[in-house]
Amino acid sequence: MTLSQEYDAVDIRLLPNANRTQYCEHGYIPTVDQYMQAMGRYSPAVHAVGSIITIALFVFYVEHIIFTYRNTHTVYRRHINWLACFYPLGALMTILALVVPRAHNICTAVKIVFFALGISHFTDLTVVMFGCEKGMLAKLKESKFDLHVGLLRCCVCIPSPAISKIRLRFLKWMIWQFPYSQTLYFFFEIYWTSSESDPEGLILLNYDYLWLDIFNALSFFSAIYAFTVLAHLVRDHLHAFNYKRKYATLLLLLIVLKLLGLVITILGNYEVFPCLPPYINSRVYSHTVLNLVHLVLLTIFGGLEYWQYHTEEFLSPISDKHHQHHHELIIHGQACVCIISEMTGHQSRRKSIAQLPFVVEETTSEVQDLESEEKGKTNPTLHTPSVEVNGTSHVAQDAKDVNTEENGASQTCF
Repeated sequence: MTLSQEYDAVDIRLLPNANRTQYCEHGYIPTVDQYMQAMGRYSPAVHAVGSIITIALFVFYVEHIIFTYRNTHTVYRRHINWLACFYPLGALMTILALVVPRAHNICTAVKIVFFALGISHFTDLTVVMFGCEKGMLAKLKESKFDLHVGLLRCCVCIPSPAISKIRLRFLKWMIWQFPYSQTLYFFFEIYWTSSESDPEGLILLNYDYLWLDIFNALSFFSAIYAFTVLAHLVRDHLHAFNYKRKYATLLLLLIVLKLLGLVITILGNYEVFPCLPPYINSRVYSHTVLNLVHLVLLTIFGGLEYWQYHTEEFLSPISDKHHQHHHELIIHGQACVCIISEMTGHQSRRKSIAQLPFVVEETTSEVQDLESEEKGKTNPTLHTPSVEVNGTSHVAQDAKDVNTEENGASQTCF
């Protein structure tokens, strides 16, 4: 019998007070006073450093909100602020778990669920970078899904389907399910843990938790896979937003948070970490290590997030400078976008309309005003006389083919 097994076999509640300090009670989570006593002189240092990191991240977050309000277009602002709020909130949950060890599970649940919400908002931000879902489909109509990514890279039998609205939405739902499935996982884990604990509060783990772990793994890997497929699909079209760098940062943080937490938790449950009697058993030791690592990760990746989004890349809606051709525009209305595509040669307006890949979700006064302004700028001398017939005003058809031609390229907005 190993030393850790001897500790597990001993119930320190049955020992005299003089002998209790020699053993750790498996499954026991100490109170605040017991935890501070066991941490000794390290407790004030950990609390002070964690508080400074948390306060600094909240200060930078407030400044980040002010910056986005002044320098970021409204269509991007909400998603970027959601991404930025995870780091100060995650640091706050970490320091709370270091102060109250019995709150570790609920604090970890809040961190992971909020980060999963950030991944969902980054997915929505990706779509907004194209203007809307229809604009994204129009831009990617010649592309195909690359499903040979991640662990399935070597599976040559997987097809590469063409882009469609249903397939794109299914891919997005594989990412959007992540915060909901993680919420269910942590709820049942905390609820089940409370119901399986003995009257003294000792946590009794059993093999029934394996079903929860399988559900957690399926949720995590499906989100990772869909996130990777989406990034491979759009990264070549979003150079102006530095999309690859932003995606890689979030993907790396997600993998580190989940896998590192899983590995450290398993090591703690199997008594790999040392025991510091009488209150710091292997599980409590693993919780402490995990929270300290989270503080470091949140500081590093929080700085990266601040640097990546504290720019003027999102200053205005998608415009011609974000695309390969300077005359290809995406103009934002209240609901969606209107795409102006390149049309070369001298064609009639009716023929141009039939060939344009246009996108319309809602006709708004804003888009109509912008359309009229563009036409006025293109041909300020054009006057379209109207003829009144039977009380109805009709537009005369001698408006010089109403084609707004600039250097051989016709641009039309619908």
